[in-house]
Amino acid sequence: MQLCLSGDLAGLIKAQQQAGSRLPPPQIWAFAFQLSDALLHMQERNMMHRDIKPANVFLGEDGTLKLGDLGLGRSFSSRTLEATTVVGTPYYMAPEVMKGSPYSYPADIWSLGCVVYELCNLVSPFWEKNLGLYQLYQKISSGVYAPVDEGYGPDMRAFVDAMIKIDVSARPNLAQVRAACASQAQA
Repeated sequence: MQLCLSGDLAGLIKAQQQAGSRLPPPQIWAFAFQLSDALLHMQERNMMHRDIKPANVFLGEDGTLKLGDLGLGRSFSSRTLEATTVVGTPYYMAPEVMKGSPYSYPADIWSLGCVVYELCNLVSPFWEKNLGLYQLYQKISSGVYAPVDEGYGPDMRAFVDAMIKIDVSARPNLAQVRAACASQAQA
């Protein structure tokens, strides 16, 4: 285990809110690349995180991210290709997980999309004051949320929208997400 003295993304987001400032797009693309790379590494080892949220992404002093808290992680074998346990943090939970339907790696893509959205807008896509769990479930199940702030441009908006899709088969896979981030870093 490595010590990350710079806190986590939740703290960074809160600091940005308090300062009234936003993270620059290149930094968000770099963070998204690192997270997608970590998730791809896990997937290649048949692991699913299942609780991706800003509080579980730690900041290294050199700007690198560490995806942590694997307490809800799930290992798949040749006989188990999906999970059915409802686990995770509701604001970042994919609709198929909330419904109790079988799910797999695309649920982590949804959660990653929610985190990237929050890095842009400084609030979860489905956050609403005084929202109960049932109302949150309904909101997530509808897939309706305010768009990513216009200042981040159409590429970031399309990137986030692709990951936060109700239709599991319409979401990109981790290799596609990672490639999109890499291409933005080179732009």
